Amino acid sequence: MIWKIMISVCLFLFVNILPYACRLYRGAQWAGQYLPDSEHLFIGLLFFQAFASIPAIPLILALWLGKRGQWALVFSFLATTVGLVAMHHDYDLASDAQAAIGLIAIPIFVAIVIETPAFLIGLAAQWLFQRKAAPGK
Repeated sequence: MIWKIMISVCLFLFVNILPYACRLYRGAQWAGQYLPDSEHLFIGLLFFQAFASIPAIPLILALWLGKRGQWALVFSFLATTVGLVAMHHDYDLASDAQAAIGLIAIPIFVAIVIETPAFLIGLAAQWLFQRKAAPGK
C-alpha cells in the first residue's frame, strides 16, 4: 500500500514537471515562459499546476487497479509522456495574448483525447491477452 502511494506521488510529480523539463532543450528562458512573474508566482504556479495535474488521474487510477491495470498503466504513461512533450515543447506563450489558454487546454486534451483511449486500450489488450493465455477458464 505504501509503495502505491509513493509511486502515485512520483507520477503526479512527473506529470507536473514534464511541461517544464521538455522545454529545457531550448534554454532556461524558453522554459521560463511557463513561470508567472515574481509578483504572482505562487498563485500562478498553483493555477497552472491544478490543470497540469489532470493527466495524472488516469495514471494513478491504472496504478491502483493493481494487476488488472498493468498494461493500462504502461499504455497511458507512454501516451501521456508523448502527448505532453509533443504539445509543450514548442508551445510559444509569446505568440499572442490568448496563448496562455493553451496551458489549460493542453492537459485536458491530453487526458481526454490521448491518455484515456490509451488507458482503455491497455485494459482491453490485457484482458484479451489473459483470456487467450487461459483458454480453459
